[in-house]
Amino acid sequence: MAAADTLIQRGDAPDMARLGMLARRLAKSTEPAAANVELSVYDTFTTLNMSTGEVA
Repeated sequence: MAAADTLIQRGDAPDMARLGMLARRLAKSTEPAAANVELSVYDTFTTLNMSTGEVA
């Protein structure tokens, strides 16, 4: 629902397939659960030089 609202607020015109999917989800009263993404895994790809503060 949040995605559909964002599209509508921006004035985008979703295609018929997207509207159909949204209508089916609304009819079933289902919405995909928001996923909590663990971004700390990306910290392993960078290193921080503590003396200069540079990220490499």
